[in-house]
Amino acid sequence: MFARSIASALREGLAGAHDFLTRGAGAGKESAPAAPAPGFAGWIPAERPALVAGLPVGGMIYLGAPGAETAAGGAWIDPALPAETEEGGEVPPGAAVYAELPPGARGAYLRWLASGRADPAEGCVFLYFQGLERRFFLDSETAPAEREAILDEAIRLRGLDIAAPALRDALERFIDAARVILCRADLAAPPAGARPWGLPLALRVPVGAMIMQGMTLTHEWLFGWWSCAGRGALRPPALRHPAEFGTLFALRFARRFPEGYRVRLRWAELAPVYRAATGAFERPLDLSTYGEPLPDIGALSEPLAIADELVEAATAALDRFDAFLEANPGARDSAMAHAFLPADLRPFHPSPEAETFLAWTRARMAAGGHALLGDILFRLGGAPAGRPDPARFSEAAEALERLGVALTPDPRAAVRPPGPSTLVRLTPPGEPAEALPAPFSTGVTTAEPVPRNAATPWAGPPREVGSREAGPREAGSRDVGRRPGAAGPDWQELLGRVEASRKARAGG
Repeated sequence: MFARSIASALREGLAGAHDFLTRGAGAGKESAPAAPAPGFAGWIPAERPALVAGLPVGGMIYLGAPGAETAAGGAWIDPALPAETEEGGEVPPGAAVYAELPPGARGAYLRWLASGRADPAEGCVFLYFQGLERRFFLDSETAPAEREAILDEAIRLRGLDIAAPALRDALERFIDAARVILCRADLAAPPAGARPWGLPLALRVPVGAMIMQGMTLTHEWLFGWWSCAGRGALRPPALRHPAEFGTLFALRFARRFPEGYRVRLRWAELAPVYRAATGAFERPLDLSTYGEPLPDIGALSEPLAIADELVEAATAALDRFDAFLEANPGARDSAMAHAFLPADLRPFHPSPEAETFLAWTRARMAAGGHALLGDILFRLGGAPAGRPDPARFSEAAEALERLGVALTPDPRAAVRPPGPSTLVRLTPPGEPAEALPAPFSTGVTTAEPVPRNAATPWAGPPREVGSREAGPREAGSRDVGRRPGAAGPDWQELLGRVEASRKARAGG
């Protein structure tokens, strides 16, 4: 049985001296570089920089002529070998043995060591990295604090703009194994992203330990497992809206597994082996820090099938929201965009614009509910420049429906295309159509322009388009809905004139 909980094991880690190396291998205590003593062969720590061929090459390197016991250590620097330290020369990619380099390449490597080790030169990084992994895995006298510093240096190297995929993968494999051996605190968070070599140990070990502890997995760990398994790329809605997707995945997971997901295990022991980047050595990894033997989750398929379903469900729920924003990239903060979010997601991504719009709709419904389609569209935030396409009004009706407001008549069922000056009524969902005045229940209506004289009595609901009773328009009146370039303020003006006429009639 475990001697301690996995949460404690993952967060505790090992105490380390991270100040040894924060900006490269030359950082540490101030000390004057010195040439190695005659016959010296060994590891130069970070705080004791060395001098080779007149260059201060820093520490964290092997220095001296290699003996029989270190013949496999290609990164050893023999100061007796000639090196051309003037400008020129380069270390070829994949160089594995310093002693086999020509003098110009040796000089290039020494200059790289002395200049901060920040250049992503593939040959130099690879040769240097060999010494780091050898020190970490093979030298039994390596102290935990020094291992921590070596891991930090490997993480720094990974951050360089290295073009070679094989070298990047070698650094990633080393970092993965080293983090697990040192029980780094960052193992408490799941990794993400597929690796060429399969599931990383930073996922296998914590998940295996949680299973052995009888713990259930959270949505973060299940998604991390799915991500590392390389099951496929996320669809565009999830990639374009990662925050919304993440919340939806968590909600769908919680709905299906309210107490967490308990993995059904098929036993196979996890026995990882680290293989050096050059193939010079292999080492079984000691996982005794985590207690009893851990299961290998690499062969389990059920958790990934469940994650597939949750990923697709969360992505599909974003399809409508994503389609709206693709067509209206500047409307992300609009009330209409908020309406196209799944209903259970909206409380986690509040929208002041949507709250303002809903407050307006409640006020309109309290006053009878009449409004112009153009004004509704403008307030929703979906009004384009110029005269809107009739399809935009159908889209507005869909958005209102999602927000719990109905339009009567519904533009989506109109016989004739509606326009900005089409007068409709905002109602709660489910209100019967027959409760409305007759003109509203027979089809889409268009508001007649109201003269600028606001005192003109209102003659009732606007007549239908095409009605034989409709007379000629007053001279000087404006049909805002038909004028190219009409925008929200004009629709609001028209609505105001309609309301003023209604109030004047009511007051008379």
